[in-house]
Amino acid sequence: MMVRTRATNLRCRTAALPPGMLRYNRCQRQTDMNWIPTLKFKIVARAFATGVLSAVGTAQLMLRTTQADIETLRLESGANTLQGTAAMLANKLNFLQIALTAVTHTTAPAMWQDPAALEHHLRQ
Repeated sequence: MMVRTRATNLRCRTAALPPGMLRYNRCQRQTDMNWIPTLKFKIVARAFATGVLSAVGTAQLMLRTTQADIETLRLESGANTLQGTAAMLANKLNFLQIALTAVTHTTAPAMWQDPAALEHHLRQ
């Protein structure tokens, strides 16, 4: 049996079914958008949207967390570098203080009055 459809104006074959049952239309056209309002499509569309939004949200959260962790590590490494530099300077100052103390104990008081003798003593 040939039937003209109103929406698409195509000739379609319909299957004859027993009385009391609806006719099944075998003719489908891809431009026909009757499948959009169906419950199945709505469920799939919402599941897809939920998946995309959760992936984007998770990515944003991970980026913020990672960026905060990187900044913390950079600050800690900078602080460790500053602490290491400060410790080295403190050791050098301590060494210079010990060296000057040793020089003052080995230098005779008369040498402090004579710059040439003090220079000769310090060069040795």
